[in-house]
Amino acid sequence: MEPVLFEATDADSNRLALLSHELRTPLGVITTVLQSLKRNTGDLSLEKQHDLIQLATFEADRLVRLIDDIVLIAQLDAEEIPITLKESDVGNLVAAAVKATDISKPPGRQVTYEITGNTSAKIDADRLRQVIDNLLENAIKHSSGSIHIEVLGDSGSIKIQISDTGAGIPKDQHDAVFRKFHQTEPNASGSGIGLWLCRSIITRMGGTISIANTTETGSCFLIKLPVAAS
Repeated sequence: MEPVLFEATDADSNRLALLSHELRTPLGVITTVLQSLKRNTGDLSLEKQHDLIQLATFEADRLVRLIDDIVLIAQLDAEEIPITLKESDVGNLVAAAVKATDISKPPGRQVTYEITGNTSAKIDADRLRQVIDNLLENAIKHSSGSIHIEVLGDSGSIKIQISDTGAGIPKDQHDAVFRKFHQTEPNASGSGIGLWLCRSIITRMGGTISIANTTETGSCFLIKLPVAAS
């Protein structure tokens, strides 16, 4: 399979510079919190200290994600991202990803899954988990209802379908959302590379990712992986 090339444009360079600049925001918050704790430990209630620590932790996680995004952009553009294909159970991977949402999802939000058939395939389990986590995070962020993942294995492929009950994605955006730095809304938060990274990783594993359908009540992302990827 021929490698997929991603040529950097002036717009990409500008957006990457902006993304690098965005590192200063969470870093600034973390520094301010630490300085406040250092100066006022004796004057702050335990509840206030707890709130400040939570804020710093949230911004630290955000900082790590931004740094990871920048590193992955460079690796993918240079085709240096390591993809190691090993026999793994996609169903087990999805089940673990759903379980992990128990920590981050809002109270009352339901994330369910269904596994049918043989879901064993040659994949890079860490990279595929990264893709599933990204799609679940987006679904949880943009949906106020339930989220369902269906994994279906047959003789030729494994399909992973992630459906939510959010606002949906306009049909004219179905291809655009997978472009690097694309934002569906002006001034939207985030780096704008999540779905681009997903498509890049899935393509490197010999698969495809697309929007299967979308309605006023939600979106459905479909991943197809070959049973014997090479």
